[in-house]
Amino acid sequence: MSEGEPISVPKEAAEFLEQDGKREQAEAKRELIQLCYREGLSLEKIGAIREAYPRWQSQSN
Repeated sequence: MSEGEPISVPKEAAEFLEQDGKREQAEAKRELIQLCYREGLSLEKIGAIREAYPRWQSQSN
């Protein structure tokens, strides 16, 4: 198998990994927002930081 080649996994495993990734992403967002609040950043600055992370944009809804 070459790098980047798709692999087949059971549906349950794929769903678990997808949900786990979403949980990790949500936790990272919470940590960043908490850090911003501790540092006294405004909601506008937090939004600007969030926009700097394109990986959040595709799954943030």
